[in-house]
Amino acid sequence: MTQDSHNVRSSSSHHGRRAKAIVLLLLALHHFGFKIMYLPLNRVMENRICHNYYSIHDPLKIPTDGIVPEKLCKLDDVQKELAALFGTTESLHLFIGVSLSRLMKPKYH
Repeated sequence: MTQDSHNVRSSSSHHGRRAKAIVLLLLALHHFGFKIMYLPLNRVMENRICHNYYSIHDPLKIPTDGIVPEKLCKLDDVQKELAALFGTTESLHLFIGVSLSRLMKPKYH
């Protein structure tokens, strides 16, 4: 093997590792961003599900501003639907993460 071919392989390998590191960093930032957004999003979704629940079962509990008090949203039916929604979201994120990690897996010849 000549010095030039060794340098090309070394340079190519370095760029491949760098690209993988960048992709992994972007995935980590995406995941971190989603986790930061999770708490306020949880309350918004809980209120929406709660509003739908009370519009069917007890419309008088919905204030004029449409925001049902959080303590009224802790019913099992509301929490089950909220858990199913976020469980589905987490499952999709896991599937995407696993799929991307398989794409990033080194291929050995």
